[in-house]
Amino acid sequence: MSKPCPHCPSTAPLHTVRFKSPLWLWQAETGTAWHFVTVPEDLSNEIRFFSSAGNTKKRVGFGSVKVHAQIGDSAWDTSVFPSKQFKGYLLPVKASVRKQNHLAAGNSASVSLHFHQP
Repeated sequence: MSKPCPHCPSTAPLHTVRFKSPLWLWQAETGTAWHFVTVPEDLSNEIRFFSSAGNTKKRVGFGSVKVHAQIGDSAWDTSVFPSKQFKGYLLPVKASVRKQNHLAAGNSASVSLHFHQP
Protein backbone atom coordinates (compact mmCIF):
# COMPACT_ATOMS: atom_id res chain seq x y z
CA MET A 1 0.00 0.00 0.00
CA SER A 2 1.21 3.49 -0.80
CA LYS A 3 2.31 5.88 1.93
CA PRO A 4 -0.09 8.75 2.66
CA CYS A 5 0.70 11.94 0.78
CA PRO A 6 0.87 14.93 3.15
CA HIS A 7 -1.00 16.99 0.53
CA CYS A 8 -3.71 14.41 -0.27
CA PRO A 9 -7.09 13.94 1.38
CA SER A 10 -7.10 11.88 4.57
CA THR A 11 -7.11 8.57 2.69
CA ALA A 12 -3.95 7.00 1.33
CA PRO A 13 -3.83 6.87 -2.46
CA LEU A 14 -4.70 3.60 -4.17
CA HIS A 15 -1.65 3.92 -6.38
CA THR A 16 1.26 6.32 -6.79
CA VAL A 17 3.78 6.74 -9.59
CA ARG A 18 6.98 8.75 -9.20
CA PHE A 19 9.34 9.88 -11.95
CA LYS A 20 11.72 12.59 -13.09
CA SER A 21 11.09 14.25 -16.45
CA PRO A 22 12.04 17.49 -18.21
CA LEU A 23 9.51 20.28 -18.43
CA TRP A 24 8.70 21.26 -22.02
CA LEU A 25 6.71 24.00 -23.71
CA TRP A 26 3.91 23.44 -26.22
CA GLN A 27 2.99 26.46 -28.30
CA ALA A 28 -0.51 26.54 -29.83
CA GLU A 29 -1.15 28.15 -33.21
CA THR A 30 -3.15 30.80 -31.35
CA GLY A 31 -0.03 31.85 -29.42
CA THR A 32 -1.12 30.20 -26.17
CA ALA A 33 1.65 28.22 -24.47
CA TRP A 34 1.38 25.31 -22.03
CA HIS A 35 4.08 23.60 -19.99
CA PHE A 36 4.04 19.81 -19.61
CA VAL A 37 6.05 16.89 -18.33
CA THR A 38 5.74 13.54 -20.08
CA VAL A 39 5.06 10.49 -17.93
CA PRO A 40 7.53 7.74 -19.02
CA GLU A 41 6.02 5.03 -21.21
CA ASP A 42 6.32 2.22 -18.62
CA LEU A 43 4.57 4.32 -15.97
CA SER A 44 1.98 5.43 -18.52
CA ASN A 45 1.18 1.75 -19.01
CA GLU A 46 0.61 1.48 -15.24
CA ILE A 47 -1.70 4.49 -15.35
CA ARG A 48 -3.59 3.02 -18.30
CA PHE A 49 -3.98 -0.29 -16.46
CA PHE A 50 -5.00 1.38 -13.19
CA SER A 51 -7.53 3.68 -14.86
CA SER A 52 -9.21 0.84 -16.76
CA ALA A 53 -9.23 -1.72 -13.92
CA GLY A 54 -12.78 -1.09 -12.76
CA ASN A 55 -12.20 2.59 -12.06
CA THR A 56 -14.23 4.05 -14.90
CA LYS A 57 -15.02 7.18 -12.88
CA LYS A 58 -11.30 8.06 -12.96
CA ARG A 59 -11.36 8.43 -16.76
CA VAL A 60 -12.83 11.63 -18.09
CA GLY A 61 -12.78 13.37 -21.48
CA PHE A 62 -10.20 12.33 -24.08
CA GLY A 63 -9.10 9.36 -21.97
CA SER A 64 -7.62 11.63 -19.31
CA VAL A 65 -7.21 10.34 -15.76
CA LYS A 66 -7.81 12.38 -12.60
CA VAL A 67 -4.77 12.59 -10.31
CA HIS A 68 -3.38 14.47 -7.35
CA ALA A 69 -0.01 15.78 -8.60
CA GLN A 70 3.00 16.86 -6.56
CA ILE A 71 6.20 18.62 -7.62
CA GLY A 72 8.38 19.79 -4.75
CA ASP A 73 6.17 21.46 -2.13
CA SER A 74 3.40 22.14 -4.67
CA ALA A 75 0.42 19.82 -4.88
CA TRP A 76 -2.78 20.14 -6.91
CA ASP A 77 -5.68 18.17 -8.36
CA THR A 78 -5.56 17.82 -12.12
CA SER A 79 -5.68 15.23 -14.90
CA VAL A 80 -3.06 13.54 -17.05
CA PHE A 81 -3.81 13.27 -20.76
CA PRO A 82 -2.84 10.41 -23.10
CA SER A 83 -0.63 11.25 -26.08
CA LYS A 84 0.09 8.85 -28.92
CA GLN A 85 2.78 11.23 -30.18
CA PHE A 86 4.70 11.09 -26.89
CA LYS A 87 3.80 7.45 -26.11
CA GLY A 88 2.59 8.33 -22.64
CA TYR A 89 0.50 10.61 -20.51
CA LEU A 90 1.12 14.35 -20.29
CA LEU A 91 0.90 16.34 -17.06
CA PRO A 92 0.17 20.06 -17.46
CA VAL A 93 2.22 22.14 -15.02
CA LYS A 94 0.63 25.43 -14.12
CA ALA A 95 2.50 28.71 -13.70
CA SER A 96 2.19 28.86 -9.90
CA VAL A 97 3.84 25.42 -9.59
CA ARG A 98 6.64 26.39 -11.98
CA LYS A 99 7.23 29.64 -10.10
CA GLN A 100 7.18 28.06 -6.63
CA ASN A 101 9.65 25.36 -7.72
CA HIS A 102 11.84 27.60 -9.91
CA LEU A 103 11.12 25.53 -13.05
CA ALA A 104 11.34 26.54 -16.69
CA ALA A 105 11.21 24.61 -19.95
CA GLY A 106 14.19 22.25 -20.07
CA ASN A 107 14.45 21.86 -16.27
CA SER A 108 13.92 18.39 -14.82
CA ALA A 109 11.03 17.97 -12.38
CA SER A 110 10.54 15.22 -9.78
CA VAL A 111 6.86 14.29 -9.98
CA SER A 112 4.50 12.18 -7.88
CA LEU A 113 1.05 11.29 -9.19
CA HIS A 114 -1.45 9.91 -6.67
CA PHE A 115 -4.63 8.07 -7.64
CA HIS A 116 -7.55 7.93 -5.18
CA GLN A 117 -10.76 5.95 -4.89
CA PRO A 118 -13.35 7.52 -7.21
